[in-house]
Amino acid sequence: MSLSKAKKPTAIKKRLKFFVYGPAGVGKTTAALHFPAPVMVDTEGGSENDAYVDLLTKGGGIYLGPREGASNYDTIHALVLDLLSKKHPYKTLILDPLTVVYNQLVDAEADVVGTEFGRHKVGPDRKMKALMILLTRLDMNVVITSHAKPKWVRTRDANGKDTIAQGGMTFDCYAKMDYLFDLAFFIEKRGKDRFAFVMKTRVEGFPEGALIPWSY
Repeated sequence: MSLSKAKKPTAIKKRLKFFVYGPAGVGKTTAALHFPAPVMVDTEGGSENDAYVDLLTKGGGIYLGPREGASNYDTIHALVLDLLSKKHPYKTLILDPLTVVYNQLVDAEADVVGTEFGRHKVGPDRKMKALMILLTRLDMNVVITSHAKPKWVRTRDANGKDTIAQGGMTFDCYAKMDYLFDLAFFIEKRGKDRFAFVMKTRVEGFPEGALIPWSY
């Protein structure tokens, strides 16, 4: 690229790339379905209950569930290519949760190559990276949810012996998943209230490390 193609930076409006993870029942799917004109890719079938159907209908969205192959990587990849190449009225793509898709890829690869040295994650990680690149090109809001899992860290016990202890929670998906996103939240429920921890941000008004009430 020649220097003549470079230009002064200007602020532009862009679609939100949004990642949220947490345990079941904290409101990840409900919040996602409030985004405008969604294409809902429901990998577990959890969005088929009446409350979710109502939100999807009111938002002018469409639904792709397990019976339509929503948990299959190739189905999702083909869908994103369609959204990139064809004219449509939809403004938001929701992948809920992507954990199911990634784990299926990992399990299938493990049956072929085994799990030694993490080799069963090489192929799935390459596919997920390719999907993330496509999503960066997509002129839509992108909302991806994930299950949560314990985060294990190396530490020392009271006797100075090396050990492993739980150091909070992390997402149960492709390890570099959070690189794509403008916002990444961890959601938890405290009594009847739900809160979001801002884990990553490029959005003014959501400082990293902040704890905020959770809602759309």
